[in-house]
Amino acid sequence: MAFLSNDISPFIIKTLYSTLIVLGVLHPLLLVLMRFGNLAVAPYLLFFAISATSFLGVTETMTGFHVISSNPAVYGLSFYGASLAYHVHLRSLTVSTAVTSVNPLLLFTGPIATTAGRFRYATLQRRFLHYFPYALIGFFFFKIVGAPLGNFFWMIDDTNIWKSLQFAAIFEMFVYFNFAGLSLMVYAACGLIGLKVPLNFQQPFSARNIIEFWRGWHISLSTVLKALFYTPARQAFGGTAALFLVYLSSALWHGVALNFLIWGLFHAVCFWLTIRLLKADRRLMTTILMVFAIVYGRMLFVDSDTERLLAKMTFDSTFPAHIAEAKIPVIAYISLLLASTLVFMEFALARQRLFRQRTYKYLRTNVSQILILAATILLIQSDGGASYAVYGQR
Repeated sequence: MAFLSNDISPFIIKTLYSTLIVLGVLHPLLLVLMRFGNLAVAPYLLFFAISATSFLGVTETMTGFHVISSNPAVYGLSFYGASLAYHVHLRSLTVSTAVTSVNPLLLFTGPIATTAGRFRYATLQRRFLHYFPYALIGFFFFKIVGAPLGNFFWMIDDTNIWKSLQFAAIFEMFVYFNFAGLSLMVYAACGLIGLKVPLNFQQPFSARNIIEFWRGWHISLSTVLKALFYTPARQAFGGTAALFLVYLSSALWHGVALNFLIWGLFHAVCFWLTIRLLKADRRLMTTILMVFAIVYGRMLFVDSDTERLLAKMTFDSTFPAHIAEAKIPVIAYISLLLASTLVFMEFALARQRLFRQRTYKYLRTNVSQILILAATILLIQSDGGASYAVYGQR
């Protein structure tokens, strides 16, 4: 993972520090609470610990731009906090799950460590044949497709609604190929050493509505949110209240900021509308709503500048935007073309044999692997654009 940073030593130091905190302090304390105390509140304190540090300014919000925790004490807090919260809630916290929660790969890049098991019968050769294609796809997603899209980041300053939506679509693809790429590499690396973890992304753009989309996007976070918030709230207050609670909790987990609050309410409404439209058998409308929710939702999510965001939402043409346009290299346009093509293929061919299982099988064929390897060798560049983990390091 050294290609993620010019200097890997701070990552090693902070990861070791976080590991000591979790295994030496949090884990024993939580085990004592599980044996002698009341755990009703503990999972939620763990989950929202990152929200508290965000509110206090100790950590930055997770919009998808590069953020890094300068304080080793909170390095990786969002991921190991959510992981420990999940296991405490289910009373499945053990030494093994605690160690998995601070696995350097998971801590640095995500996904959240919800489940992990050992292969008992698969040989190294079989694991290599199964997992290496995922590693190649992940690197291709992250470095070749995602990273060069960073050359478009200056567009966030443009408050014109159409330019804002255009940037939101580009940034949505950047986040997807960055985070999905890293998740695929983590999935492959864990599999190769004999650790079985679930896929964190499953072709989310093969969805036909926003419900299906979220089932394939950042699955580990969805698993935590369902266990901690949706299931208990649905039993107590009903489905609609549980739905809004889930999205507000997700918003606060990403950071305490107005843009996340608006994003959470917006997506909860879109999710609720989708349920109603599906009951009325208006499936085409749910697909149109999904596209709108993804792009407009990303516009809300990515911009933590409140004044600029409100100018975009209210079509304020008088907002004094200072747009520092940058020269966009050819590689960025090539990556944008690749990203758009892959997203279109996921969507348009979702019902075809190689796409149906949503496990990137269409990219694991021999022909696809050769093309991916050739494109990687041809297009890889040292500068790489935005080569960082969008949701890591926090």
